[in-house]
Amino acid sequence: MTDMKNRDSVFYLYDVVHDHNKTKMGIVVDVPDSDSDSESDDEALAKDSTAVSWYPSGDVDVVKQSDIRLKSRALDPGMGVERPGDTRAGCLMDIIATCKVKLVGTSTTLDQVPGSCLTPWNVAHLFLRVLSDIFLRELKE
Repeated sequence: MTDMKNRDSVFYLYDVVHDHNKTKMGIVVDVPDSDSDSESDDEALAKDSTAVSWYPSGDVDVVKQSDIRLKSRALDPGMGVERPGDTRAGCLMDIIATCKVKLVGTSTTLDQVPGSCLTPWNVAHLFLRVLSDIFLRELKE
């Protein structure tokens, strides 16, 4: 488990970040490596910088960590976790999520839907279904 005080970076790989003005959003693709000697490695990031791939262009920029803010961080079972300023740490065992779902084509929302009840839907499949419905409706008319 890594103590946050001893880390060179406040960001982890795949963190979602944004700039101060919230005009650009991106994903962290490289962080400083605390184990490598930066003088011997020409490609190592400076301790206060992070490489970010910006959405939607995919351009990768090395930016100062003070110039970006954390928007979202992915957590998976098995990851080590700790509370800032707390001496306790642990291993993430389970993730329980509740969601707010907006029904497509309506203004109706459903609150507190268990994430385990939701499955991703294939947008292409839905698009083809809508197109076929329109096509069949035109044939019937």
